[in-house]
Amino acid sequence: MTSRPKQPALRGDLALLPPEILVQMLSLGRVDGCLRFGTRARRCRLYLRGGRITWAQLEPGARPPSRPATARQRVCEALGEALAWRQGRFTFERGARPRRGGDML
Repeated sequence: MTSRPKQPALRGDLALLPPEILVQMLSLGRVDGCLRFGTRARRCRLYLRGGRITWAQLEPGARPPSRPATARQRVCEALGEALAWRQGRFTFERGARPRRGGDML
């Protein structure tokens, strides 16, 4: 018996459901999982636990900050930019956990 790949619990277009709305919805639901969104040129993965963002990965790397900052400040600045994206697709996989890379918040 072969196992089938996990299907995302949610998927769609960022023009219809922007990232900040998705994050609010997932936070209110206090869910665990991974929200992936973006385009071929830029991607973001947010891991949530109990509806709170615990891990973030942005590809390609975020632009350097205009002033020195802590790792957390850099992640938050890049995340703020990513949450404003309006082009691309998204998926949410319930229960997914980070494997490696990214920054813990």
